[in-house]
Amino acid sequence: MRASVNHVGYGKIEYDENFWTGKRELTVGGEKLLKKKKNVYTLNSENGELDCRIKGSFLTGATLYIDQDVIQLSEPCKWYEILCSVLIFAFVLTWGSIPQLCMIIPIVGGAIGGAISGLGAFINLFWMRRIKQVGLKLLVWLGIFFGTIMLCFLIAEFLLIVFY
Repeated sequence: MRASVNHVGYGKIEYDENFWTGKRELTVGGEKLLKKKKNVYTLNSENGELDCRIKGSFLTGATLYIDQDVIQLSEPCKWYEILCSVLIFAFVLTWGSIPQLCMIIPIVGGAIGGAISGLGAFINLFWMRRIKQVGLKLLVWLGIFFGTIMLCFLIAEFLLIVFY
């Protein structure tokens, strides 16, 4: 995920964080900063070397601290983005563990359903963070929600055919 902020004193600040690995890159005023520690980078300025600290992540909201300046690089997740992602996991977990519901529409639960719905929730959060309009975010959630349910249903049907 990339974020770009224009700052009066430092110019264009670009922050890039790999969603899957967590690897970060920071560019201030066109200069790529060298990593000193895990979340500390070195900025060469007129006053010498400055330590730049990044707190948070793209999901929790990344903040850059340069000397006395605090710069918000990315906004934290909205409450509805987290809720929609948790609903995917909670629905599969609940439906897959109640036999009466599985008699209506069988979906795989347990470890397989948990892994699939967890991946669906993760992908949902990833895509919802990339989209700006709330309506499109909800459409993405709806698509991923039904896609996850359909995948769990197809796996449950396959297992029922194979083992029964």
